Order: sequence, then C-alpha cells, then structure tokens
Amino acid sequence: MTIRMTCGKCQATLKAPEKFAGQSVKCPKCGVAIKVPAIEPQVIAAKPVEVADPLVLPERFTAQAYEAIPAPPAPAPIPAAPTPIPAAPAPVAAAPIPAAPVAAAPAADPFAAATMPTMPAGSILCPHCESPVSATAKKCRHCGEFIVDPKLAKKNKAAAARKEASEQSAGPVDYAISFLLPPVGLGLGIVAFTRGAATKAFVMLGISGVMTVVLMGGVIFQAFRYPKPKWDRPLADNANPVVEYDLGGSGGEDESAAEEPETDSPPSGGMASSGGQEPSIIQPPSEEDLARQPEAIQRGMRANVRLVVTSPAGSSVGSGVIIERRADMVFIITNRHVVDPLFARSRGQSGLQISQLTNPEIMFVTGDEEPGKILWFAPDNVDLAVVRAFCPNEGIEVADCAEDPAVTIGESVFAVGNPHGIGWSLTKGTVSGLRTQDTATGKVPVVQTDAQINPGNSGGGLYNAEGQLVGINDFIIDPSIARGMGFAIRYPFFRELYEKNPPQ
Repeated sequence: MTIRMTCGKCQATLKAPEKFAGQSVKCPKCGVAIKVPAIEPQVIAAKPVEVADPLVLPERFTAQAYEAIPAPPAPAPIPAAPTPIPAAPAPVAAAPIPAAPVAAAPAADPFAAATMPTMPAGSILCPHCESPVSATAKKCRHCGEFIVDPKLAKKNKAAAARKEASEQSAGPVDYAISFLLPPVGLGLGIVAFTRGAATKAFVMLGISGVMTVVLMGGVIFQAFRYPKPKWDRPLADNANPVVEYDLGGSGGEDESAAEEPETDSPPSGGMASSGGQEPSIIQPPSEEDLARQPEAIQRGMRANVRLVVTSPAGSSVGSGVIIERRADMVFIITNRHVVDPLFARSRGQSGLQISQLTNPEIMFVTGDEEPGKILWFAPDNVDLAVVRAFCPNEGIEVADCAEDPAVTIGESVFAVGNPHGIGWSLTKGTVSGLRTQDTATGKVPVVQTDAQINPGNSGGGLYNAEGQLVGINDFIIDPSIARGMGFAIRYPFFRELYEKNPPQ
C-alpha cells in the first residue's frame, strides 16, 4: 500500500510506502520535513482525506492520504491449554534499593529528518536530494540532477587508464625486440614512457640501451682494428672505393714498400738488394739495344728519366718524361708525390712548398746524372709537377707531345718507366677505359690500362701505338684486389693546367 501526499510548501505530489506511516521525511524538492500520516488498518479510503497534525507540522502544511487495498485480516489465534502455575515461595524481605534519577527525554524536534531505513542492494543516495537511486543511474529520477559530474567522471576514467598503463609490464615480445632490434626497442620504449607505461618503458629502454652500446662498441672496434689503406680514392664510375697505390716507389718509412711482396728485384730506392744483384741492373740500355727498337719505342725510351729524391723522411725513386728542351736545359714532367713525400703520405690532400723540398737527382738514358730543380706544382692538388735539369748530352730526345693525341678504348699502348728503381722498362697493353677521377677539388681525366706498371713507374709516360704521349702514369689498384688496372693522368689535361698556371 502506498501513501500519497502533497507538500504544503512546493505543492509537490509525493509517494511513501506504508512502512513510513507516522514518520517524518524530507521533501525531495524543497527539503522541508513532512509528517507522513498514519493509516488506520481495516479502513478503505474511497476519497482523499485531509490529515493535519499540528504537533508535527505547521498549520500551513497539508497532506492527503489514499489507501489502495486494505490489508487482509490476521487469522484468529488458537487458544492454548492452560498451564498450571506452581505456588510461589514466600517472599524474602530485601533491602530497599534507591531509585536512580531518570533523565528527562529531550523534546522531539518536529522538523528534524527521520533516519531512512536501509536502502535496497545496488542503490546509492542522490547527492542532491538524498533519495535512493540505482548505482548505475546517471541522473536522479527524483530531482533530475546528475549523480556524478561528467567532467569528474572523465577525469576519474583518465586516472584509471593511467594507473592501468603504469602497472603494465613488458612481455616476451618486448624482451625479444629489445634484444634483437635495439633501435626499435628504444623507440617502443620511448612510446611506452609517453603513454605512462613506466614499468614497461624502463625495461625496454634498459635492455635496448645496453645492446645498442654493445653493438656500437663492436662497430667502432672493427673500424679501428685495421689501419686504413694508404690510398682510397674512388673512381668516378665506381661507387665502391678502391685501394690505390702511388707508383713512386717510396723508401724509408714509406708504408707501400712494406706492403709489397718480397722479390729478388732491387729495392725501390735504386740500390742493390742484399740478394747480391749487381748495381748495373738499374743502368739504362745500351745504344745498340735502343737502335734496334722501332722509332716510336726508341723515342719514348730516350725521353724517359729516372728521379731519385733523398730527404730526412726517406728516399724515393720515380720516373719522368722530357717534354721540352731549351739549349742545354730540359723540362721534365712527373708526379708530385715522387718529389713531395708529404703529398704522398697525405693521400694528395696536402704537401710541402717547393722551397721546403730537396731537389731530385736526374739520370738520363745516356747514364749521365744531373741535379734537378722543382719548378712547378699543378694547382688544386693535382698530382703533377715539372722539374728542370741541365743536360748537354745529345743522346736524349723529347717525347712526342701532340696537343690532342688519339686514344680510344681497345687501342694498344705501352708504358715506359723505372719500376722498383729498375730503369727504362717497357710494358705493353691496351686502353681499358677513359674515366674521370673525383678529387676534393675537382675532376681529373685518366686513362685506364692493363699495361703492367709497378711502384716506380710514377711520372713515366703512357704512349699510343704511334708513340704519342697520351698520359702520365699515376696510380694502380691494390694487386691483392685486382690486377692489370693502372691509371694515367691524360696529357692534354696537364697542358691545360700548365698554360693557365705557368711557373713563376
């Protein structure tokens, strides 16, 4: 049975269960205390009845009570058989006990809210009207207000998500990625840290960091384990770097001499080796031998000279080509690394000034030796130089220096020089390619040939079948990597540099 009432202040129609009859409750709208009228049993209310209780509510408040269905009558009790009562013993006189004072009960506050009974399971009190509502409800069905503020709910949800993420730990996949792919593990660890998964992030960052340090240490160790080759100039048409060796045959502390295999030939310095070879092995050919050679070969052999440079850094031997003669003076072209040891050791990046160098000793095809003087270095660290020397002998010749000598791929060529100090050696081959060498300051055109050349051939001439000077032998590929790959700077390129930058 439900009791319906009307609040006398806000005129709200209220409902209360029968168990609240005779108790004081608060109006959920205005919060004023209301006395729920008592319902007499066995009375069926067909019409609303005005009920007023001046002892609880003021006269301005009224309420209407309705009774839906009367409660069924209780069954009549069954009388029990009378039980005989035993005779009571004689009373014993006892000392009188003084009565304790009884405190007067406080007057009941008619407007005080009565304590609500126990709420049903799964219900909470609305924070606004204190009415029982479902725990899953978003709004109170009595007052219409939100049970929980949406902003607060969103904030609590975000906090719960962060807490759950922070407690997330690394799994087997995370461990595998951190061990096998340290860079990927570092990235995933940073992402996990930004998302709040601190435990997972620290594990992945720690493992990946250690593995990255180990790998980088191994790479650095391998990089510095072996010394860098002396020459490492890549060719323009080859993306892979190749190891190149100058052909100057440097002695003393020169590293290229230590890298060459031991042979029975004289050392690159030009002196006889300990094997007992005669010094005459480095002497020029006889006049009779030269006279029997074709004109092109004979002219190239007579234009070849042998240069020996002695300095505090060591001695070196190389070749040169006579390109001009003025009375008793001849002008010889060679490589700069033949006469400048620092230029050779710095891989063509730097060198000494002409005034700081020792002048080389020149040996001609006639066997005469004269001191030379360095006149000119090519600009932009191009590996070319010009040396001047006195030569009164008439047995020498000037090389056939055409302005634009013919050279094509597959054409026969021959090289003249002093390999390992052995003078006036000739080897034949073909033109393997016409290429461009990239340097720090520009491009240098070179001729690739398979004619056999060795350290000591630097500065010697490369000639075509007609005997025209087509290039100055400059470097070869490391024989342990490839064989028959020599390169010569093209002679027209030297003429262009010499005419634009003549010696001072």
